[in-house]
Amino acid sequence: MESWNLAPRLPADTVSVLPGPGSGQGTCVIECAAPKSQVAHGEIGVMVSLNDMANRAPRAFQDGEVIDLGGKRVRHIDTPHVPHAWESRLLFEETTRTLY
Repeated sequence: MESWNLAPRLPADTVSVLPGPGSGQGTCVIECAAPKSQVAHGEIGVMVSLNDMANRAPRAFQDGEVIDLGGKRVRHIDTPHVPHAWESRLLFEETTRTLY
């Protein structure tokens, strides 16, 4: 999933959840298209990559933290080194029980 492709359709106050710090090139597109948005990732992803790439301070999720996106609840699950990098994580959308 390349979340920066969704940027033109994001409401101004949406939290933009990126699939991984390697997707940092999309942070500017999201921040420009949705000026009140906030780029978010787990603490390690924010620490090792997103702090340097985002124009505004990114939001660091705690392991197991749930955010409400207006009808959808997304749980952040840290999964270090699974599938590949130490900042890896999964997102679980609780309403539809979908794992990303």
